[in-house]
Amino acid sequence: MLKRTPKDLLAQADPEKDCVPPPVLEEDEEEHEAEWQAVSAQGTAGVEWPWSARPRIGGRAGLAQIEKIALGVESLVNRLIGADAETQRVAPATQHAASLLNPLYHTGTIAVFLLIVVAVTGLYLTVFYIAPGMGTNVAYESVSAIDRHLLWIGRIVRGVHRYASGAAAVATLFHAIRTLFQDRFRGARWLAWLTGMLLLAAMWFEGLTGYWLVWDQRAQLILETVIRAMTTFPSVGIPFALNFLTNQSTDQTWLLFLLLLFAHIALFTVIGLFYWFHVLRLSRAKFLPPRYFMIALGAILVVASVIVPAASALKADLGRLPGSLTIDPFFLFYLPATLRANPAFFWSATSIAFGLVTAIPWIFQGKQPGKVVIDKNICTGCTKCAEDCPYNAIAMVPRTDGKPHKLIAMENPSLCVSCGICVGSCDGMAVSLTDLPATSYYQSVLARVRAASSAAGVPVKVVFTCERHGAHGAAKWRVTGGEWRDARHASLVTFTIPCVGVLHPNVVGQTLDAGAAEVLVVGCPGDDCAQREGNLWIDARLNRTRLPRLKKQYVGAAIRTALVPPNEFARALNPQPLISDRNAQQQEVFTLKPAHFIRGGILLALFLAFQVAITDVNYQPYSPSESLLQLGIRNDGQLRDQTKVLTGPELAQLTHDEQVKYLEEQQAEGRFPIRLRLEVDGKVVLDNSYRALGFRQEGSSFAYEKLILPPGEHTVRLSADDAGGDLKPVIDRTTHFAPGQIHAITFDQVTKTFNLK
Repeated sequence: MLKRTPKDLLAQADPEKDCVPPPVLEEDEEEHEAEWQAVSAQGTAGVEWPWSARPRIGGRAGLAQIEKIALGVESLVNRLIGADAETQRVAPATQHAASLLNPLYHTGTIAVFLLIVVAVTGLYLTVFYIAPGMGTNVAYESVSAIDRHLLWIGRIVRGVHRYASGAAAVATLFHAIRTLFQDRFRGARWLAWLTGMLLLAAMWFEGLTGYWLVWDQRAQLILETVIRAMTTFPSVGIPFALNFLTNQSTDQTWLLFLLLLFAHIALFTVIGLFYWFHVLRLSRAKFLPPRYFMIALGAILVVASVIVPAASALKADLGRLPGSLTIDPFFLFYLPATLRANPAFFWSATSIAFGLVTAIPWIFQGKQPGKVVIDKNICTGCTKCAEDCPYNAIAMVPRTDGKPHKLIAMENPSLCVSCGICVGSCDGMAVSLTDLPATSYYQSVLARVRAASSAAGVPVKVVFTCERHGAHGAAKWRVTGGEWRDARHASLVTFTIPCVGVLHPNVVGQTLDAGAAEVLVVGCPGDDCAQREGNLWIDARLNRTRLPRLKKQYVGAAIRTALVPPNEFARALNPQPLISDRNAQQQEVFTLKPAHFIRGGILLALFLAFQVAITDVNYQPYSPSESLLQLGIRNDGQLRDQTKVLTGPELAQLTHDEQVKYLEEQQAEGRFPIRLRLEVDGKVVLDNSYRALGFRQEGSSFAYEKLILPPGEHTVRLSADDAGGDLKPVIDRTTHFAPGQIHAITFDQVTKTFNLK
């Protein structure tokens, strides 16, 4: 007969052999009863509270203060939807449903879904974008042709592509902020934080290249800022800039647009790679949000694309300054800061800020809590700890010590985040944290309950809650070192533990035996646990749907679970249905009704409508009373005459000044620099020399300058020399500058003439 392995054990485990203690211990083979009876008997008041010495994590108190703001917003969303704390009942499905409709609990998976939408719509757009060819002369027309596809299909796809890109960026940013506030970036989580930040940066570059490919006035502004940044390195930036000096000079830009398209596609591959590393250390990583969100987001994106189509700005014109237009603040936020001012300061400050945020796991590292440690002599290889661990910090390997069990659990401290969920998974108390021995923890709980019951003179209510609740709603009821506070709640004892998943069901049952009138387990909402799954595991254990299960003798006892936001701890103290058999639970389960989905959909639509509204922010890059004169020249200066090479004795006979002059002449071999003097209306606005490129200055000289002028008639006079002689006038002309018009001074390499266009 085939044996069935419970779903909460790994496939390699044998439930008939591996879920029992070693035979030499002569204990009950089903429930480790002798061990647990020993724990109960030894739970005396003299046992030290093991977490009183847990290290304070640097910055955690400050993060908790900031998180209060976020919790207020999340609670407001829950109330607007109707899935607030009153709906947090005992059944696991209900607890998950209560948090199902709050998008703030699903920002990570929502971002992934939106990126998939971006990929699918991007594939459609790419096929039709490249069909006519590449380059500035066809790019804008290609996008316009997509907008004219039958039944607005192309326009809708383009709108969904743009709005999903912005929404994905917003969701990713919210996900990062919530991760920061929840203190989920330290220790082994550094890889997820680092790759998340790199993913956010890659998404920004992805959006930037997408806007550039359209070749409208937004793309023209992007090009201008790129040129300003690249000209910091003249040997690379100026030759690139000369390709975009006039509309006529862009005939060979098809290669650039081909590279842009390749980068746009390649960046999405990079995003996928970063995401793979982002979830690499997670067990049971969630990739997609609940189906409701996918359907709602898809429908809302389509409707938004029909109502507010994603429109291009006017076609890029290198002969005119871009006028009033709209920009996307998510991807083009940098334009106002870099278009007119020196971009070096802005990008330096931005890079430093981004680097500091990325380095947060190391800057605020501090002293880390204890890691998982497993007593190999007690471990039976049941696999429950490995199955429950949310971070792959425990692996099951074949046993080689001659004991009857096939497997043994091996911890990996480098992957452990000190959540303690594995402690609550082990029936044999083989799993502990280095600063939290399982037996001391259990004995301390029972000792405090007995002491509290004796001191109060009446049975006490015992509350187990996580550190996140302890920093917020449970703060005034929290106990430290076994001392309870606030005379109004003398019969209430609250234990703050890293995560409610640390609890073993037997501890909950024995707490009742120790004198507690009621036991309440308060955790985070179903999809908002700081340790990912601890809240769901303890709820399932107490409802006997997951190993290790609550003993049958406690079914129907005064045991409750409440999965509520951390700032609503007080509401969890109100009477709720007790843990009982599953049939009784079903009668108390709150079910989500169509009205909840409708309200959730409306709220989601409002979020997306706001994002769509600010996708197009009015921006005036140049004043209507401005025009531009730009100079872009490539010139091969005359070759210098080779100077005489002196021997050592000959050089020694020269004076110091003669030696300096000789060395300068030796170093100046190659081509003469080109010297330019530009006068506008009789005023000298430029007088510079531009050296030839190359190690020995054997290459071309490049010059690239811009000058803002008021509209009207201006006399432009340019004098030049590339042979080491006197300046000679090459342009002397009066030209009318219309508002927003760009005139360019160029040099024809074939005719060797300067032109004002």
